[in-house]
Amino acid sequence: MTDLSKLRWAERVNLASAFVKYGELLLSTGARYRWAGDDPMTGFDCSGFVVECLKSMGFLRESEDLTADGIYRRFKDDTVQQPTKGCLVLYPREDRMYHVGIYYDNDRYLTAEGGGSHVTTPEEAAEHNAFLKARPVYSRPNPVFLDIFQIRRT
Repeated sequence: MTDLSKLRWAERVNLASAFVKYGELLLSTGARYRWAGDDPMTGFDCSGFVVECLKSMGFLRESEDLTADGIYRRFKDDTVQQPTKGCLVLYPREDRMYHVGIYYDNDRYLTAEGGGSHVTTPEEAAEHNAFLKARPVYSRPNPVFLDIFQIRRT
């Protein structure tokens, strides 16, 4: 597991950049959306995409599988007002977080969306334009930012 307390600020910035680059790499493959998906070959939902990226950076064990709300509960102590590259972006609905992505630049984030619980095949994903995508952060209301790399901490 990645221990941020042993990393200098510049190393945390580099780790956040690698996290975003991995997300961008997955996006560039044209990976499709799949409800409850967590695999680059068969598709991702929003939390599956972020969990895959978190595992690649050593933030989660291979056996951990979290929903958007589970990701929030795991990292909620890292909430910040303004995002930096590599922050998690989550969206609340009622009493839980229902959507998650990765902040990368100019108020945009990477996410898997366009589907829903009914999108479980590549054909359904294509029909609903459901892919990994870049979207404006404020395209959904009330984003919450988690600085999991602790870039803003000194």
